[in-house]
Amino acid sequence: MTSWFPTRTPISELCLFSGFMDKINDSVFGSPLRNAISWYVETNKPQMTNEGRIVLMQVALEMLSWAYFVDYKHYYTNDNFDSLDAAVKLRKLLNEFRIPTVIPEHLSELFELSQQNNKDAPSILTSTRNALVHSTEKNRRKIGQLNGIHLYQIAQMGIGFIELVILAICMYEGTIAQRGWKGWKGEDEILVPWTKYK
Repeated sequence: MTSWFPTRTPISELCLFSGFMDKINDSVFGSPLRNAISWYVETNKPQMTNEGRIVLMQVALEMLSWAYFVDYKHYYTNDNFDSLDAAVKLRKLLNEFRIPTVIPEHLSELFELSQQNNKDAPSILTSTRNALVHSTEKNRRKIGQLNGIHLYQIAQMGIGFIELVILAICMYEGTIAQRGWKGWKGEDEILVPWTKYK
């Protein structure tokens, strides 16, 4: 199973688990975090298809977005937040934690596709998920235009987002391994993006 866990850079257990224990026992985040982690584990199973990963990761991200903006921060009422487009919910969540919404350049085929379509990561993830779930003729054509590499990279991007959001909620400030990396293992490691703004 691949994950965000760095293989070259050592991390402190205290740095990793203190924030997690705080949030997993929290009345707002406890249940959503347990669900998100459970679905995250499912997406890492080798028998899970990329299509299944894409659908499950968007569900997890929307759930955490709701927990954060409605139940924790009280920025929105239930109805106001429910009326937002899925891509907007995801974009707001990523922006809140300073997670870039551009396609990572190492996902080169997906990056090129995003440049052609002028779409950011939340738009690509949610539009692909919607096309998979709502199987109209138009949506089947849309999915048919994506090759296996595109679907793999969209899935890896979505899983990477859920990893980052969970780590941000748990106040982790260390190093991560980037998803879908093609180069040498170890060269994929970067600091979480929100530490740059401290």
